[in-house]
Amino acid sequence: MSLSFHTVSVSLDFGFFWPAIVFFLSIFLSYLCYPIIIRVSKAKRLMAKPNHRSVHRFKTPNLGGIGIFLAINLIITLLGNYFEDSTLLSLLGSITILFFTGLIDDLVGVKPKSKLLLQVIAATAVILISDLRITDLQGLMGIGELSYVVSTLLTIFFFVLLINAYNLIDGVDGLAGMFAITVTVFFGFFYYVNGNNSMFFLSICIVGSLISFLIFNFSKKEKVFMGDTGSLVIGFLLAYQAVNFLTVDFNPNFLIQNTKSPVFILALFSFPILDTSRVFLLRIMKKKSPFSADKSHIHHVFLNYGLKHWQISVLSTFFTSTLVLIVFLFNDLTINKQTTFLLAMWGLTVLVVNNYSLISKLKNISNQDVTEGADSEDAQVHKGKTIALRDLA
Repeated sequence: MSLSFHTVSVSLDFGFFWPAIVFFLSIFLSYLCYPIIIRVSKAKRLMAKPNHRSVHRFKTPNLGGIGIFLAINLIITLLGNYFEDSTLLSLLGSITILFFTGLIDDLVGVKPKSKLLLQVIAATAVILISDLRITDLQGLMGIGELSYVVSTLLTIFFFVLLINAYNLIDGVDGLAGMFAITVTVFFGFFYYVNGNNSMFFLSICIVGSLISFLIFNFSKKEKVFMGDTGSLVIGFLLAYQAVNFLTVDFNPNFLIQNTKSPVFILALFSFPILDTSRVFLLRIMKKKSPFSADKSHIHHVFLNYGLKHWQISVLSTFFTSTLVLIVFLFNDLTINKQTTFLLAMWGLTVLVVNNYSLISKLKNISNQDVTEGADSEDAQVHKGKTIALRDLA
């Protein structure tokens, strides 16, 4: 007990010294990895090939998750020793499982059922070892405290949902990275305010490694994708931070309390949840498998409308920040009223996205009609010239 008190007091005495060290170290370590990853990927031809779903035209290294994982791995090990936080060590084991799952999938492919099973195993492991669970929904939809079995199953489902929803938005440059940074900055701020030092440092590490990744992800000459190697790990870490956020003992003097935290989680993850729900619904309406691959994601719609990759990424950050701010401004409402208002915002967002999609389709049809009309006129002129020449002959 005395040792634990000593470590906390040291971290407070040093102020932002250790957070700054962790932040720049995570940037530096991951930044060093990417040139090597890109060089080896090109030499060994370990690159993502463009297909019918791709928005890129050239083969590109897709093992950027290695740099992210190595930086976070090292920081978690250091934090585990510094804070004597066993939950961080169990977290390290789980993300290692997902790292190798994603690595194998990026290199040779993994069957969806096998990938899902390994996600469940990783989530179950960290839940059983650290007892990290969603234990109370705080009256959301009239649901309060949960039994152990229901709590465990709900937490596993939550992990799997966020991992796959996050993986699905990784379709354009910067989108997955900027979204994860936005969410993690929010979590890191609340961990700092409420004195959860180990989680605060973990959030800093995640942000640092992702900043370094974005430098190469947006690069034209030395571009690298996150790949499943990175998206599975980051998706799991986002879910891990979210469940921790739901269990934080909030500072009683702070504006937001734990009783409203489920709504903030819904607001934070609105973009991937909306995208996944919308895509699944559209595929089912077309009598296709909800897991079939196509170009119906929100980022595909915005690409068709003419937005650039970085603009879509910034838009997702603005959207997430706006919803969180709205929930914060209506913090005096009951949790169910906040949720209802948030769902209304979701509906409005889907309506706007679908209108973008409709406008894009109408433009394509209009351009096609113009082209076909021009071709028809050219054909008639050509036909008329042919008849005239025949008459002259």
